[in-house]
Amino acid sequence: MDAVPVRRLHAQRWRPLTAGEIAMASLLFRDAIDYTRVRIHGNPLHF
Repeated sequence: MDAVPVRRLHAQRWRPLTAGEIAMASLLFRDAIDYTRVRIHGNPLHF
């Protein structure tokens, strides 16, 4: 899997999916999702 440096995640607060995450998601969603547009956010959600 591709690793995203922690420093980069803190600077941006988001990261793209890793190759491993895309592989797992594509088993379920196939080509219904544009995986290049998906972002993983590092901010906690406050409700």
